Amino acid sequence: MRWLDVVFNEDATTKRLRHIMFWAVWWVYFLFSFFFLQDGTVVKSIPILIGHITLTYFILYSIDKWIFRSHKQVLLLFVLPVAFGTLTVYSYYCYQWLLPSKTYSFWSSVNGGPLSALKILLAAVAIKLTKRWYIKEAENIRLRKDKAEAELQLLKAQVQPAFLFQSLDHIHELSAERPDKAAAELLQLSELLSYILYDSKRESVRLNKEIACLKNYLSLENAAMGDNLDIALSVNGNAEGKRIPPLLLMPFLENSIQQCKKSGLEKLWISIEFNFSDDDITMRLLNGKMDKETGADYSQLENARKRISMLYAGRHELKIHAEEEMMMTQLTIKT
Repeated sequence: MRWLDVVFNEDATTKRLRHIMFWAVWWVYFLFSFFFLQDGTVVKSIPILIGHITLTYFILYSIDKWIFRSHKQVLLLFVLPVAFGTLTVYSYYCYQWLLPSKTYSFWSSVNGGPLSALKILLAAVAIKLTKRWYIKEAENIRLRKDKAEAELQLLKAQVQPAFLFQSLDHIHELSAERPDKAAAELLQLSELLSYILYDSKRESVRLNKEIACLKNYLSLENAAMGDNLDIALSVNGNAEGKRIPPLLLMPFLENSIQQCKKSGLEKLWISIEFNFSDDDITMRLLNGKMDKETGADYSQLENARKRISMLYAGRHELKIHAEEEMMMTQLTIKT
């Protein structure tokens, strides 16, 4: 069992074990720090220890109830003096009762009671706050992961329907005239769907596999357009060993294809360039458009942009720029 499992596990048995260990360590420290061990009165230290335990749990309960839940911090200004004052009186009479043969000043009971309790109280509060922060952070990570997964499912839904029907319809028409080409396109489509349905469930995939998916997508789109799409694709650098989340790049390519289809140009074209270095992955997309289309369309990329922002917070740069006759999309992520 890892130490984090002991500290942050909420299982009842583990919690009891954690509290017993905590107070056992404190008891040993308390014995060696004060006179009980030298006097051979280990058992007589237990009432003082009970005072420390009672004060600590009472204050922790008060903090949890009046600060974290109801935000009534002002009540602590009353509770703290009363609690420490009660422990001071309790400690004084414990000293007089447990060790009557010794002469102790009032300061001795204060030092052994409330001041010692303050040390362990601060330690307990620090542990509680750290635990609370850790649990909240773990919950935030889980929520971000769930949100990313939900957005990935939405991206998959966006990629599949229209494109799938378009590709199947084209393959059906092609099967009668050119069955060999229809079979090749059907194989490409099956590989693409396999990637979308199965590989996308993984946390990350090989970059080469994502690029292969994009190539299949481009090839199928070009075939559905009657080979009217001029494609220029280049890969610069070594992609071996690099991994990215699945379907990270697909929405940007799909958006460029849609912009090409809307352009109304006689000859459609798209250029996609990948540049890889030791620390960066850069994808640069260019596609043709009509002069009148001067605005960049961000609507189809909103989910993709949110997903990248979560996965590569502070480690990415996305630029979408529209000129008179072309649109450029450039994405750089630091691996």
